[in-house]
Amino acid sequence: MVIKTQAELDTVFKKSCTNIPDTFDFVNYSIIGRTINGGGCGLKIIREVIINHVTRKYTYKICFKDKGICFSKLSDYNLVLVPKIPDQYDVVFKVEED
Repeated sequence: MVIKTQAELDTVFKKSCTNIPDTFDFVNYSIIGRTINGGGCGLKIIREVIINHVTRKYTYKICFKDKGICFSKLSDYNLVLVPKIPDQYDVVFKVEED
């Protein structure tokens, strides 16, 4: 998920979330996210964003590990705030389960 405008933010979250701000600084920032699903009671998530201006690429790496067994299922959007993504840049998502 790559969100670059207030309209995109509203479309994705306004219907389901009540704590999303009415306005956001999309002049200077973008939001990226990738949903993961886990089933453990103690989900550990490590997030890393790498911006490469030479290749014009934002890489968002998410590594997660389920700890424990329980009946609850967790779904996390893993939203992160990044410097504004220029139009000519690509966003790549890498998800790894440890």
